[in-house]
Amino acid sequence: MLRKSIFHDLSFVDYNPFPIDCWLDRTGAHLKASGETTLAVCSNSTHTAAHLESVVDRCRTKLNAGAYLHWYEKYHCDKERLVSALEACQEIIDAYHAAEDVNPFA
Repeated sequence: MLRKSIFHDLSFVDYNPFPIDCWLDRTGAHLKASGETTLAVCSNSTHTAAHLESVVDRCRTKLNAGAYLHWYEKYHCDKERLVSALEACQEIIDAYHAAEDVNPFA
């Protein structure tokens, strides 16, 4: 049921026969007490680059404004590390854009 809903809501590339993996976890200590379950979904969608761009843009805006930096620094994650992470995400976005029109099975 869940898998069917995910396939309906997301756009996957036609040439990938297994575009999604799902994992359920009921074993975490924080889950045992509440009886809850977590779900992790890993997919390769045609919308991945657009979603990552949105996330990176929001993160850059907050980083440039200095938002939340004191919290990151409190736990030994300085601004340079955050900038490096955003650059890594940008490389992923660029790779998706470079591969957008490539279909290895065409």
